[in-house]
Amino acid sequence: LVLKKTSGKELQALDLGCAVGGSSFELAKQFQHVDAIDYSHQFINAAKRIQKGEQVSFKIPLEANVFQTVMVQQPQENADRIRFMQGDATQLDRVFPQDEKYDGILLSNLLCRLADPYR
Repeated sequence: LVLKKTSGKELQALDLGCAVGGSSFELAKQFQHVDAIDYSHQFINAAKRIQKGEQVSFKIPLEANVFQTVMVQQPQENADRIRFMQGDATQLDRVFPQDEKYDGILLSNLLCRLADPYR
């Protein structure tokens, strides 16, 4: 992540396809406000639980029917800078006003998962 020096301006970031918020928490270390959006209600609910300091467990598929359970807990530092929302990345006009501006946008593993990425 590369940031240019700003003169006291509060920086805003957008994390599209945030999943359970791992990147959102990292963005919050540099940006004063992070809007984090994912299509999955379950991911957003988990992200909000992690944001509150809860320890959340997940089963991650390794292959076929083999899973690994992992535990996630995030330090509370800067967690209040993040706003987690459920939404469709192809219909952001339903989530934000058109004049919303961001200093940084992260789309990690998102475009390849959209049915119509040109939309």
